Amino acid sequence: MKIAIFVGSLSIGGAERQFAILARGLADRGHDVRVLTMVHSPPPNFDDLLDGIPIHVLFPRAWVGPLRLVQLLRGWRQLLYYLRQDPVHVVYSALEWPNYMCIRACRDLPGTAAVVGMRHAADETMGWKRRLPIRLSAGAGRPEGLVANSRAGMQEANHKGLIALQEHVIANGIDTEHFAPTEIGALKFRESLGIQAETPLIGQVGRVIPLKDHRTLLNAFALLSTELPHIHLVCCGQGAEVQFQSLQALASSLSIADRVHWVKHAKDLPAVYSALDLLMMSSRSEGFPNVVAEAMACGTQAVVTDVGEAGHIVGDTGAVVSVGDANQMASAALRLLRQQGHNNARSRITELFSVPQLVSATEAVLTSSFKSLRG
Repeated sequence: MKIAIFVGSLSIGGAERQFAILARGLADRGHDVRVLTMVHSPPPNFDDLLDGIPIHVLFPRAWVGPLRLVQLLRGWRQLLYYLRQDPVHVVYSALEWPNYMCIRACRDLPGTAAVVGMRHAADETMGWKRRLPIRLSAGAGRPEGLVANSRAGMQEANHKGLIALQEHVIANGIDTEHFAPTEIGALKFRESLGIQAETPLIGQVGRVIPLKDHRTLLNAFALLSTELPHIHLVCCGQGAEVQFQSLQALASSLSIADRVHWVKHAKDLPAVYSALDLLMMSSRSEGFPNVVAEAMACGTQAVVTDVGEAGHIVGDTGAVVSVGDANQMASAALRLLRQQGHNNARSRITELFSVPQLVSATEAVLTSSFKSLRG
């Protein structure tokens, strides 16, 4: 089968890595795969996955200012032109603007199936630039397939009017060869923070934005510190400077600033996850939080809020708490940190969220979508 994977860019990110993994998996199974992106981007840290797979950029030059919106609204024409030059059986798109362009372009290509991917659940911080293409997608036509990586994401897509002939929830696939325990990496990461191997260390990995609710995390850490006064917290992720300033001020007011570490650029995530005694995820909304599964693949247990697929990922290997409840979060963390013995976090990921399962499930959807189009 001839397949085009269409993403906004190949920047470093969870969704982008998932689609690179998928492209590699489908190509290795004998499918003729190419990757389409809207814009150029720096080489990601997973570009080795795309070796031998053609990559085409729809917009060699991104327009700026108000013209950028014009370019996005008309982008489906660029996609249509490309697909007429290089016809494919299925276009599988991801994220808001590529989904709109995919549905609209394939409407004029009777032999090409459109399958769109939803990678998020309800997002209270979603701006109009993300809401607009979702509304446009709902009005552009009915794609042959709709794939979400969480039940919450599927419900949100349907609620916004995006409905397909076939709808499937397919969990993300975790590369357990890449995300694996690394004792040397863990020690090096701890050394970079000035933290000894025996010092308790918990952490959160993700953008520093209100949706991730670092404020509840800091309050939970302050409560946890009353029981474990030598414990440290590391927060890995980028964000606006105003967010860092606000959170650092909160940490100072809670008298924990000297044990809270901010790492804006963490290149070796397996080392970060392996260095942690516990991953903390305080998000107010998620679809399929990759960081939880990645940390578990590295053998690290997790305390997560009850959002998206987080509880399903953790299962009985960690703890699930209510959104915004610092007391619950601190209590759950203390219980897990005091437990002794082996945990089965990694085995749960290898059994339920493997890359082969992701590729097989997606391959089946793409094949059935194309067959249904042909009647």
